[in-house]
Amino acid sequence: DLDLLFSIGNVIGIAVENARLYKESKENLQKLQKAYEELQALDKMKDEFISNVSHELKTPLISIKGYGELLYDEKLDGLSDNQKKSLEVIIRNADRLTRLIDSILFISKLHAGKIEFHFESLNLDEIVQVSIEDFKRMMDKKQIVFEKDIPEISKVKGDKDRFIVMKHTPCYGSRDLRYLMP
Repeated sequence: DLDLLFSIGNVIGIAVENARLYKESKENLQKLQKAYEELQALDKMKDEFISNVSHELKTPLISIKGYGELLYDEKLDGLSDNQKKSLEVIIRNADRLTRLIDSILFISKLHAGKIEFHFESLNLDEIVQVSIEDFKRMMDKKQIVFEKDIPEISKVKGDKDRFIVMKHTPCYGSRDLRYLMP
């Protein structure tokens, strides 16, 4: 009879412990669900913020680029070669800022799993040349020497909007870019 009471006591003890653990698990699950819902709401707010900021940044860039192109096309007055080159830099950098904003949107979409890549044949020499022209004045001012050594056959497949990378070089430094054929 005593063994039966011990067995019943053990079963009751296990049942009470299981009930306590079940209640604790249920409370933890509710806390996790609440935290998940809060994170989803914050993620949605972040996406809306990125979208709004991107729109607010793109709007003035469109005007800058539009007026730059208008001036460049000489519809307002004749321009000197230096003025044309300056306008080319303005237009290119407006495009570059647009790509930067698009990259921010890209990262947001990538995080959300909503991204598409657009692969095309890219000419490395053209990409590097545009980058050199974009930073020529800054490189001249800092006395940076930039050498490029890219073979004539320098076609690669890639997404042009996500291909360009900028590296900073200290004053009096040099940057050497080489593309080695596989």
